[in-house]
Amino acid sequence: MKHRVVWIALWLLGALFGLNACWEGPHADQNEVSSEEMEKQQKLSERYLAKMMHSDPNRQLDDSLKDQRELKPLPAGVPQFTVVIEKPAWRVVLFPEFQAKRSMAANAYGILHKETRQAVLIDVPVLSLPAIETWLYNEDLTLVAALVTHGHFDHASGLDTLHKEHPKVIRYLGKEDLPLLNELSSQAYGLGLAAENVGGVEKLIEGEPRLDLGFLSLQSYHVPGHTPGQRVFYWAEGNMLFAGDTLFRTSIGRTDFPHSGTTLEFIQAILRMVKKVPQNAWLCPGHGNPSSLLDVRRINRYIRTRLEGNQETKTEPSAMPEAIAP
Repeated sequence: MKHRVVWIALWLLGALFGLNACWEGPHADQNEVSSEEMEKQQKLSERYLAKMMHSDPNRQLDDSLKDQRELKPLPAGVPQFTVVIEKPAWRVVLFPEFQAKRSMAANAYGILHKETRQAVLIDVPVLSLPAIETWLYNEDLTLVAALVTHGHFDHASGLDTLHKEHPKVIRYLGKEDLPLLNELSSQAYGLGLAAENVGGVEKLIEGEPRLDLGFLSLQSYHVPGHTPGQRVFYWAEGNMLFAGDTLFRTSIGRTDFPHSGTTLEFIQAILRMVKKVPQNAWLCPGHGNPSSLLDVRRINRYIRTRLEGNQETKTEPSAMPEAIAP
């Protein structure tokens, strides 16, 4: 009860002082869908979640299960995912969380290796699971791992449900955020939403290791402030930075939660991270559209002034992926 009171109080303060909805709310340029399409998507999501919650967690998953699934492609007009970048061997997609009244419009990302038909997820909002499952099924993919940037409900709420469907998936989370998985329900309740707590993950990330997933590897960076264990993941082959709720195009994540650090400490951690990745990397945030890190460095007031004056090598920006608007 104490946690719920704290989260409600923080939400009211955020609304009073004009802070973003939770962890940098949805941007105005995100795709919009009609209320009728949203209602259809919500029903599909609820049906899927009900099926997963009442399924036998000990059942064996085999090829025959695919033919028995009730899960259908999402309704016409509702974006299942957006292709962020297409390469000969790789495809990166963005799953925008279904934007209903009970949604924080968080992003999940999928990286697909075309030759091995293996995939990894970055963040698992529970309302993105129907789109994620449809993608995995239609592409005939084997999900290898799910990397969670931090322990907030809008990024981690689908972990247990995902694991029921894919018990061999290795789930990763920063060690310092493990206690937050037991607070997901309180976090959501404080915002008038609902989420289930998550029992745990298979791998806790300590420090800043390179994560070798077999078919690809990502460099992790510890960026505490928004949460104590926030991790971001840099994928060198795609030159993409999956930043969770650390850095956005024009802002940064909030630092007014019970487990947050100070804003100054958070900005300093972000600056350390930004200086470790190429200037022309693509920023893939936890909310809103991906954008050029060069643009972020130029227009984000939280880091721009602190980077000014640094004698850094100028780097030409990467070509903008066609699927992503500037």
